[in-house]
Amino acid sequence: MSAFLASIAILIVGSYTIVAQVIFVREFLVIFLGNELCVGIILSSWFLGIGAGSIAAARLARNGDGERPFRVVALILGVLAPAALVAIRLLRGTLGAPPGEYIPFASLLVSTWLIIVPFGACIGLLFPFACLLAGGGRRERVGGIARAYVLEAVGSIAGGAAFSFLLAGRVPAAQVLIGWSAALFVALFMLACGSRRTGSFIGSQISSPPPLGVRVGGTISPYNCPITSRPGWGARLVTGFAAVCACALLSEHPEPRKVLLIGGGVGGMVREFLRYRLTGLACVELDPDIITVTRGLSAPNDRQALEDPRVSLVYGDGRRYIKTTNERFDLIVVNTPDPSTAMLNRFYTSGFYEEARRVLAPGGVLAARLTAPADYYGAESGSYAGSVFRTLEAVFPYLVVTPTEETWFFASATPGVVTSDVPVLQHRWQRRGISSDYFTSHHFFIWWLPGRVAFTRSALEAQRGALLNTDFRPVTYYYNLVLWARASGPRLARTLRAFERIGRGWYCAVLLGFFLARLIYAWFNRRSAPDTTAFHALLSIGAIGFSSMALEVILIFAFQNSYGYVYQMMGMIVALFMAGLAIGGALSGRLLAGERRWYLWLAWLEWALALYAMIVPVVVARASSIGTASEGIFMLLVGGTGFMTGLGFPIASRIYIGSAVSVGGTAARVNCFDQFGACCGALMTGVIFVPLLGIAAACLIVAIMNAGCGILLWMGHRQG
Repeated sequence: MSAFLASIAILIVGSYTIVAQVIFVREFLVIFLGNELCVGIILSSWFLGIGAGSIAAARLARNGDGERPFRVVALILGVLAPAALVAIRLLRGTLGAPPGEYIPFASLLVSTWLIIVPFGACIGLLFPFACLLAGGGRRERVGGIARAYVLEAVGSIAGGAAFSFLLAGRVPAAQVLIGWSAALFVALFMLACGSRRTGSFIGSQISSPPPLGVRVGGTISPYNCPITSRPGWGARLVTGFAAVCACALLSEHPEPRKVLLIGGGVGGMVREFLRYRLTGLACVELDPDIITVTRGLSAPNDRQALEDPRVSLVYGDGRRYIKTTNERFDLIVVNTPDPSTAMLNRFYTSGFYEEARRVLAPGGVLAARLTAPADYYGAESGSYAGSVFRTLEAVFPYLVVTPTEETWFFASATPGVVTSDVPVLQHRWQRRGISSDYFTSHHFFIWWLPGRVAFTRSALEAQRGALLNTDFRPVTYYYNLVLWARASGPRLARTLRAFERIGRGWYCAVLLGFFLARLIYAWFNRRSAPDTTAFHALLSIGAIGFSSMALEVILIFAFQNSYGYVYQMMGMIVALFMAGLAIGGALSGRLLAGERRWYLWLAWLEWALALYAMIVPVVVARASSIGTASEGIFMLLVGGTGFMTGLGFPIASRIYIGSAVSVGGTAARVNCFDQFGACCGALMTGVIFVPLLGIAAACLIVAIMNAGCGILLWMGHRQG
């Protein structure tokens, strides 16, 4: 068998799996309407599958020959990715979910597990055989574990970089996966021929589904902004609704001259705004393709409105625009969808409201919408709307709520501007002399019916238990998740609500109690110290896996808060993490080749990771305040997380090799703990820790976990 061919095969497997992971994440983001929660669920499903495959491999990878099982499992892996892509594309139809409707949370969990876990299980099953293959089949050569680990990581770097910079947005996802599968089959064929064995490989032609990305007319949007186009649909854009909204929104300011519209500029709102005596209207849209496509679908007067000299179209992130502009506006209309994703939640946080207040002219008004019930506020809906109300109230001293089909909030820092007094609003509108076929002065009673206004405000003021929504604790996003879970049944919603009552102190206390129990156990069982310390090494690699995914999810959330286009950068983020992983694994294997104090080295690594976790929220907060120049800092943190993770795997393998039957068994057990830790880290951090506890508290939990594992390892070193 050629060592070169074996290395090539492992490299291709590494690149293939990472490209599949990135494509799956992007595809699920489209299927689940951009909700980043699916990122944590996909990653946890991915690592759950790898862990399950590693358990099976621990029993199978006991002999010295890893080539034949490696080829068989890799062949199955090459078929599974295109099949999984087809399953994802058919998912909404399979579940009977109409376009634009959220899929219930329970269905999201189950469907993700069914599609992703089998693929991950093949990866977990493959890794121990790759270690045997990299080590030449000699069971005593633990160096094969580090070599396979680094080769797989290097392949992941190459695959992630190639996808991010060359393929994403240019080549359809199906063609990418089929091409990579073909490359894998060729490598396996060459590996079989190199060892003078024969094998049969079956290739099949699959018709290509729609290209990677979200279809916007005839182009591929890199921003995950879906839009549906039908012939003649644009001429029937909701003209009446836009007219009513424009009249109501502009009446909350006595004399608006300059208006900023964030989102929704293609639905007739721009045309209606221009009927008033505005001197300037800035319309911010994230994706220029939305404007390009809808120009051809819109009515002629809407197209003319976008070309009006008073209109300035800004293509980019609305929040970044507010951070960087020197303009001042009388009215800012935040016409974004509900905070159902981390990207959208950025427009409902106290940080955003403070930034918006900075660019408001004296007496300026901020208008923001939310889909919330006008006549009933239950536990879930009350916390959801109450969180937005309390967050706005914390920034703006004067706040008016309008309960219509959508709840509109009008906020100002100046007294006597925003009002729910219908005669005042009618006077403002009539003074402007605007006639409309869709709006009269009587419509103000629909928006500001006194009884409904009073009921809504009192109901929202009663939600004192609702938490403030901040950039570093996006709790409104979590409340939206609870509402989403309610569609799956009350049991799941009650479970999620129960987590709200668990503060960070409880999580920290459970961890401290666990480590104290392990210390007591180790002290009273000193005779079995080698076995206990070997288990602590596995526990430590599980903690490192948990920490790596927890920190990566935290950085993804933080990056999304600052820039708003994590969908576009997902391949780059994964590639940088794997680059750090490869460098850390290679460095660990070289520097510690003649070292014997493995327990102590792993303990120092755990303590270093604990310190790193405590530094991350501080650096993220400073980087977020810098603005656009901080992108490199985020990428450096992602690479640093991968580097520290990569250092640990070879050390833990060297500690555990003495208690394992073979190299394959060691690789399987260490990989199993690593992946299960990563599974828990991705799921708990993405669903619970960041939304409910915040980034700082999540990093504190990670720090305690690693510090405790370091103490256990240090004790094992002392006993050894």
